Amino acid sequence: MASRGRSDTNNNLETLLDLDKLATRNGVAPEPRKMMPGNGLEFKNLSYSVMKKQKKDGVWITKEAYLLNDISGQAIGGEIMAIMGPIGAGKSTFLDAIADRIAKRSLEGSVRIDGKPISTNHMKMISSYVMQDDQLFPAVTVFETFMFAAEVRLPPSISRAEKKKRVYELLDQLGLTDDD
Repeated sequence: MASRGRSDTNNNLETLLDLDKLATRNGVAPEPRKMMPGNGLEFKNLSYSVMKKQKKDGVWITKEAYLLNDISGQAIGGEIMAIMGPIGAGKSTFLDAIADRIAKRSLEGSVRIDGKPISTNHMKMISSYVMQDDQLFPAVTVFETFMFAAEVRLPPSISRAEKKKRVYELLDQLGLTDDD
């Protein structure tokens, strides 16, 4: 396989972020956006490692491998954030960390919403997480897909009419409605 100038050990989210920091425009590095504490989703110093077994000189050794290494950033309300990178860069692991789907004792750093630490229950109430291997039904509309999710995820105490109202509001927020 052809090498692209960087080793496999450097093919992770930290390296991609470092490369981004080195990017310049007209010979001048862009000013990094200043964090606005207490505003939106904040993630600070996220690190996550696993113990990896590998064979070296015929002997099995255990080595710590970082899947996330000191990742910090912020998504302000009303903004859209893109998480991009090649396969194996840590995008799904990063989303798992933000969604509180990594065991607390394994994840270092903090995730806050509007300055407050998140809990798994709170995150489930305010967001929806679709696993990358979830299958969507190609024969149903976006509305039907969202209604199915609302029926499954929202408590039975919420009426069908209220669930339908929420789905329409979400479709409108996403710009997926016909406003003719």
